[in-house]
Amino acid sequence: MGVLVFEPMVLWLCFFTTSVYWQQPDLYGGKQAIGRQHWAKWVITYISRDKNMNPVDANRLKTWQALSSLFLDTEIDELTYEYIARVVLETGYSPSEMHSILWNEVFPVLEANLRSVAGEWAGWTDEWLLEHLIASDGLEPRKGRGSVAGEITRCWSQVVTRLPPGYD
Repeated sequence: MGVLVFEPMVLWLCFFTTSVYWQQPDLYGGKQAIGRQHWAKWVITYISRDKNMNPVDANRLKTWQALSSLFLDTEIDELTYEYIARVVLETGYSPSEMHSILWNEVFPVLEANLRSVAGEWAGWTDEWLLEHLIASDGLEPRKGRGSVAGEITRCWSQVVTRLPPGYD
């Protein structure tokens, strides 16, 4: 049986009137709110995971690598869209699973990069992705809000044109 270690600088509970939100670290060590319906799953997964033994499978990591390309501070070209579409097909995730991975796992952590003045442009290592992203099996896909979410939606629509029907 493993020991659960609570990390107060990473995870903290905020009470705003009657709303409860858990905070997770964003790309630069700041905090980012997770909606009420997702906080319990995120907290249980985060606190109980063994940092030496990440249960993420190779397909999930490959998907994170591909989708993280949408969040780089670079111009996204046709080859990038084709690469992402190829990975989506190779990994075999359903359209709803892919939406969940994009909006529940990748977007909340990496979207800050697109708001940064000097964001990451070279990409993230596998180790970084495994440490910061958390698989969210079973959560309903949710879309982010704001201009970054709009840009990711636009980029995803470019990927979708290279996929079979149903991924939009």
